[in-house]
Amino acid sequence: MVPSTVREASGLYTIKSVLYMQPTKADKDSLFHCTVEYSLAGEQNKNIQMTSEPMKIELYYPSEKVMFDLLNATKVKEGDDVTIKCETDGNPQPSFEFLKDDKPLNGKDGLLTLKSVKRTDSGRYFCTAFDFDHLDIELKAEKVLDVNYIDQMSVTPIGHQVVMLGNKVEWQCKTKASKSHTVQWKKHFSIPQGSTVLSQDGTLSIESVTYDNAGGYLCVGAVPDVPGLTSQASVNLTVKVEDNKVVSTVTLQATPDIMKDGVTCEVSNEHGKDSKTLLVTVNRGQSTGQVNNIVVEMKTEKANEEAGLLNKKVNTEQVRPGRD
Repeated sequence: MVPSTVREASGLYTIKSVLYMQPTKADKDSLFHCTVEYSLAGEQNKNIQMTSEPMKIELYYPSEKVMFDLLNATKVKEGDDVTIKCETDGNPQPSFEFLKDDKPLNGKDGLLTLKSVKRTDSGRYFCTAFDFDHLDIELKAEKVLDVNYIDQMSVTPIGHQVVMLGNKVEWQCKTKASKSHTVQWKKHFSIPQGSTVLSQDGTLSIESVTYDNAGGYLCVGAVPDVPGLTSQASVNLTVKVEDNKVVSTVTLQATPDIMKDGVTCEVSNEHGKDSKTLLVTVNRGQSTGQVNNIVVEMKTEKANEEAGLLNKKVNTEQVRPGRD
């Protein structure tokens, strides 16, 4: 540092100080400033200081090592976008080349970006820096990328299951994953947090099904060590009851009211009741004689639905003409 003082014609002083230094790499982040300290006439023992704005010098220096780091904050899973950054400790940054399995990859400004990675993207990645001012040092780094995965859930038996009331039903669910994983069965609800865990060993078994067991079930696989890495499959259960047929036959005289309004057949059980009105028609046959008395015979047949109410099915509506 070389200071100089000049007294101007006005009587004022101009003070200048020049700093000469040979910076090293250690000075790359240093800030420099200049401080002037002076006192005014008549104010002894009172010094005044003025400091310049800090400045940083642009320092150029060769690269000595390469850093190759994964920028993702969490563990990588299939479907994630991955960014790996390559940089050196030199300034300015040199050009870079990225390789995997000796195949070049496209990077830009020291960044290698992989979109929606798959398990096949796992492996060793290499970054090579080319600092043409320092070719005597090999500037190369390696990064191992692990892409975690979980396979689709496999459920047997597959498809919609229809089981008789009181019978047994059982499903097996399994999968494969890159790390230790869990498999849980849950009753399916529209609100996921409302689902209750029914099994944690991959097997869902219901010994004697009831109507309450009907509905959807989810098999959910997860890798606890990798947030968000899950897979699931769904099945559906219908509970069926055996058909109970009830046949009713009635024979009645065809009165004007019956011909006009028909006959109502009503059925009921513990699940509810239903009815249907049957219209009556007359088949007079081929006889030319006068029909004085007509007898109507009706047969109806009904079957229980698994939901509880009854389907209606008319087997026969017969009219037998009488003869004199």
